[in-house]
Amino acid sequence: MPFHDGRLLAESLAKAIDVQKNLSIKLGAIALIALVLLVPLLMVKGKINERDSYRSIAKAELAEAWTASQRLMTPVVVLPYTVETAVHPSGFTLGQGGASAARRGRVLVLPNRVSLDSSLVSERRYRGIYEFPVYTASVRVSGEFDPGTVLAQRDALSPPDKTVSWGRPFLSVVISDPRGLEQAPVIHWDGLQLATRSGSGLPSASSGVNAELPTNWADTDQPMSFELDLTLRGMEFLGLIPAALDAELALRADWPHPRFEGKFPPYQRSITQDGFSARWKTNQFASNFVSLAAECGRGNCEELVYPRLGVSLIEPVDIYSQARRSAQYGMLFVGLSFITFFVFEVLRSLRIHPVEYLLVGLALAVFYLLLLSMAEHAGFGRAYLMATVACVSLLGFYLRHVLDSGPGALLFSTALSGLYGLLYLIVDAEDYALLGGSLLVFAVLAAVMILTRKVDWYRVAE
Repeated sequence: MPFHDGRLLAESLAKAIDVQKNLSIKLGAIALIALVLLVPLLMVKGKINERDSYRSIAKAELAEAWTASQRLMTPVVVLPYTVETAVHPSGFTLGQGGASAARRGRVLVLPNRVSLDSSLVSERRYRGIYEFPVYTASVRVSGEFDPGTVLAQRDALSPPDKTVSWGRPFLSVVISDPRGLEQAPVIHWDGLQLATRSGSGLPSASSGVNAELPTNWADTDQPMSFELDLTLRGMEFLGLIPAALDAELALRADWPHPRFEGKFPPYQRSITQDGFSARWKTNQFASNFVSLAAECGRGNCEELVYPRLGVSLIEPVDIYSQARRSAQYGMLFVGLSFITFFVFEVLRSLRIHPVEYLLVGLALAVFYLLLLSMAEHAGFGRAYLMATVACVSLLGFYLRHVLDSGPGALLFSTALSGLYGLLYLIVDAEDYALLGGSLLVFAVLAAVMILTRKVDWYRVAE
């Protein structure tokens, strides 16, 4: 009798081990399928990056045909000079006689004040299936120079032991892409219209225009005023460089989605569905333009011509960013769907083959490819709806036969539609994407635990 009881106990233990082994094999197969689905999901992410790179190429091609983003520096007076110093052949400076060495340079004089007013008219340009915002800017710049500041800088470079020859001064305006000039800018100097020439005349920032000043330009003790009017085409971004001791800038546009950039945010701005307006103020203490102008006079102008403020005309919806964020939740979505599928299998006492799990997972992965291809033509929102309807309909039809239950397939399709809806809200709410994803995972885990709290997993395995 004891021997018989021991044999029954051994058979029960062996049976329990086999039951656990079967359940482990089933769960292991599901996990392996989920890992295999990483391959198509990664391929979809690669395709998103590839299409995004095609858009960058199209953007560069449009910039060649139209113009690129623009940066504009307000006018400065440039005083070219040549310093001649007598030198001995050995290199020592001589007081009298001997050879002479010439050194050329320039002095940049900033205006005391500058006022800039600009109005942007936007439009969309297409390159293939891609579209980009471009603009035409009407700009008026006015300001004044202090002749005392100009003369002081000239005297500082004229020591008694050196001979300084001053060249013809000119007004310099830096424009990053002069192709955007629809016509020659109009420059007025104390009421006199100046003839403009190509090139800014500055080292390492040569693109732009300049205009020679009158020979008697500094023969006054009154402020010297100027006005500049130009029409400038550009794409997406307009950067402004208010090279002045004090500057005030105003910008208006009919584009409703601006992004203000640079070190100086606007102190006043208004954004509506019809466009935006913004105003800035800068001063010599905050901008450090005085030292940067001196550095430019020594030949290094990169820092001076770097935009201190500006605005970008951005697209409110970037389909590739949204598709990329959607694909980042792809594995989570597959896992949640498999969990839901497995709960159906447990609660309804069904036997679902791993191949059926694989086909369901592939349908979920194809969703992201459909989303990307449709979004390029129909926009992200409509593409998301169409891809969701397509995948949910396909899975509902397939599960109707797998589950052998119309209500079961309808219930699964409804749950899947809810997951897609939650995913869209997560993707659309960029700043709260992580929070939304965390809450979604917690909610699904809680639902699974509540639904299966009374499940006898030994009996399920058996």
